[in-house]
Amino acid sequence: MQVKKRLTAGADAVPVYIVLHGSRGAGTSTPSSDFDILFLFADGHTREFIATRESGVQIELEFADLAKFEDVARRPSAYPIAG
Repeated sequence: MQVKKRLTAGADAVPVYIVLHGSRGAGTSTPSSDFDILFLFADGHTREFIATRESGVQIELEFADLAKFEDVARRPSAYPIAG
C-alpha cells in the first residue's frame, strides 16, 4: 500500500493530530468521495501534500505545522486565499 509506505518513510515525527475532513469527515460523502486527511505536527515543519489513489479511491494527505494551523484558525483574515 503506497500510503502506508509514504507515511512510514516520511513521518520523522509522530503527528499530534490526525484529522479526517472534507465530505467524509462531515458525514456527507458518497461512495465515490475522496478521503481528505490532515496530519498536524508540533515540530514546526510543513510537509508535502500527497494525492494518491488506493484501490480506486482518491486519498489526499496534507502535512502541516500545528502552530501555524492554530494561527490560521484564530486569525483567518491574516491568511488571504489565493487562486
